[in-house]
Amino acid sequence: MDRNFEHFVIGGLQRSGTSLLRAILGSHSDITVYQWDLELWTKFSTIYYNKALNQPKQKRLVQDVLNHPKHTTAQIRLREKEFSSLMKAYKTRNNNTFFVDFYREFLKLYLDKTDGSLIGLKTPENEFYTEAIFKEFPKTKFIHIIRNPLDVAVSLKKAKSRWWGGSMNYYSHVRKWKRSIEIAEKNKKQYPNQYCIIKYEDLISNTEKVVQEICALLGVDYQESMLKMEGHPGWKGHNSSAQQDTKIDKKFHSKSVDQYKDKLPQKVKQLYFSYLASHLRKFGYSAKAEEVPFNEDLKYKINYLIDLMKTSIMRFLMRSWLYHPLKRIFN
Repeated sequence: MDRNFEHFVIGGLQRSGTSLLRAILGSHSDITVYQWDLELWTKFSTIYYNKALNQPKQKRLVQDVLNHPKHTTAQIRLREKEFSSLMKAYKTRNNNTFFVDFYREFLKLYLDKTDGSLIGLKTPENEFYTEAIFKEFPKTKFIHIIRNPLDVAVSLKKAKSRWWGGSMNYYSHVRKWKRSIEIAEKNKKQYPNQYCIIKYEDLISNTEKVVQEICALLGVDYQESMLKMEGHPGWKGHNSSAQQDTKIDKKFHSKSVDQYKDKLPQKVKQLYFSYLASHLRKFGYSAKAEEVPFNEDLKYKINYLIDLMKTSIMRFLMRSWLYHPLKRIFN
């Protein structure tokens, strides 16, 4: 395994500004960021990580990734035959390779098709896989973007109703945001020169300064063109997708900050303030803590447990021998 492989990873919860960050960094002349949210860690590692891959399993992994919608809709696409070096590695390593071999090869091949010299991958919730990422690739740089969870809740609810379907589980989101923040703090202490925590609010209010700090972390020169966000494929608009149906000329604006004050019910605000008060204050967010009524608290927890059961069942199926036959049937 090549433990000297250098790349960077962008993480943070959905609707926290990860795509905005990708568009900014992807507009640097020396930086290539994979175009979309390819779930290499958040999905494929849960199926293939730490498993010795014989040739059929290796081929299946390659095909699964290349057939993923986030790859088939990208401007730069790889073909199965391009993974010949991975196949050669299979022949020289006791007839087995591993997920990390594919991961490194995939990013290298993608980088080779661009003019960049540094490759990055952005997918929401990558931070939940940092233990494996740093273990396998010790030279990784990680950029973790956080945002006021109440504003994230507003954006998530809108996205679910407009594009994704499903209802908003606030209690589940509270727990996930708390876990994400705690991972950020832990990793920042453990990898002080490799782990960067930025706030979405700082990124849009003091963009140049924050981007310069990120460039310093990545070891590249800051370029003013990054703020135009015209160099990354697939990017349209400005920092708030919630405002894309209105006419806004500015690339960065504050209309997406503190939306929750007018758009979240009081009982939902109470839930976030009650459970996250100390974390909110630590990062400079308002935290008017109030107790959540018992009946509301119980309802949130029951909904969370139902979602947790659904997720557990799906993960079990993805890891089981049933996954690929079922996938073929329903696709």
